[in-house]
Amino acid sequence: MSKAKLVVGEAAENGRPSFARLEMIVGCFPEGPEAALFEMMLFTGCRVSEIIQMQADDVRSDNCEERMAIRIRSGKVRTVREVSLSGRCLATVKKYLSENPPLQGAPLFRDLYGRPWTAARIRARIRFWANKLDFAPITPYDFRRARFSDLRNPLDHS
Repeated sequence: MSKAKLVVGEAAENGRPSFARLEMIVGCFPEGPEAALFEMMLFTGCRVSEIIQMQADDVRSDNCEERMAIRIRSGKVRTVREVSLSGRCLATVKKYLSENPPLQGAPLFRDLYGRPWTAARIRARIRFWANKLDFAPITPYDFRRARFSDLRNPLDHS
C-alpha cells in the first residue's frame, strides 16, 4: 500500500492527518522520551518551541493521582497558559517523569542521552517514525493543527 493511501483514509478535509490518525501513530511509538514528547504535542497542541521551553517547575500535580497540569510559555505571543493532562497522555507523561526525574531548571523533555530536544531533532524524529511506520510525511505542526481541529469537532473522530 502506498504511503499516500494510508493517510487519505482518515485525513482531515484539508488532506492533513486527522487527530485520530496521529493518535494511532503516536500509539505505535515505543515507551520512553519520544512517546511522552509526541503525546504531549498531540494532546496539548503545543508548538515545538513551547515543548522545548518546558521545564520541571512547569509541571503541577495535585495530590490526586488523576490530575496534572503543564504551564506552557509561548514565545510567539508571549503568553502563559496552563493545560490539564488526562487519559493516555497523563499516564505516559507520569511514567516518563517517574523514569526521568525532572531536574530543577533543566528542560523537561530530554532524549535517551539526557540532552535537551531541539526543533530540528523533533522534526527529524517525526519524519523517522512516519517513514518507519510507512505513513505519509508528518510535520510537527500537524500535531497542533489536528488537536485544534479535534477540539472544534469533538464528536467527529473519523
